[in-house]
Amino acid sequence: MLFQSSILLLLSLSTLPSLSLCSEVDSPAHAHAHVHLHVHPRINVPPPAPVPGVVSVLKQATRDQIIARFNRASKRAAPSPTPPPETVSSVSLIYGLYFSGSGVIETDNNPGNSGGPDRPPVTITIPGTTPQNTAIQQCADQSQSLPDEYYQFQIYFDQPATGDGVWVCTSYYNQNNDPGYFNVQRASASPVYGYSRIN
Repeated sequence: MLFQSSILLLLSLSTLPSLSLCSEVDSPAHAHAHVHLHVHPRINVPPPAPVPGVVSVLKQATRDQIIARFNRASKRAAPSPTPPPETVSSVSLIYGLYFSGSGVIETDNNPGNSGGPDRPPVTITIPGTTPQNTAIQQCADQSQSLPDEYYQFQIYFDQPATGDGVWVCTSYYNQNNDPGYFNVQRASASPVYGYSRIN
């Protein structure tokens, strides 16, 4: 009987650490402490050193390439859709906007082209780098400055398939307020505006 008791005592002592461990896991407070004991600070790992004999895929432009890019002729894109002015004045004339569109331009066979052979339509070009509303003002000034003053003009940005675009300004001797005369297809024209005298 004494021998059996001794064996039971030894067995109970040998299970104490296990029971204690289970008690720690089952206890939230102990489990929290146990978790924090296993948290390690983040270690900053340095980037890997370059491998000898391996060339980077990034290429640096040479001086000649940079100069070539700088001297390359730029192709101006079609102007951004800035709203055109409803009216534009030049000296004593006030022109009012009566057409706004793209892909079509005004035919010369319009009521404004009635000045006879002495007052034909007059077309000029304005550099494509000119801001839209500045180009419209220049076209109005051009129309007003012609002999006897021209009362109508159309202006559009023409962007060909190759090369730089330009503003095209055509002045007509008399007035025209009918947008139906903008019926000549021109895919490269955008935007297109028509102005006629309103005062």
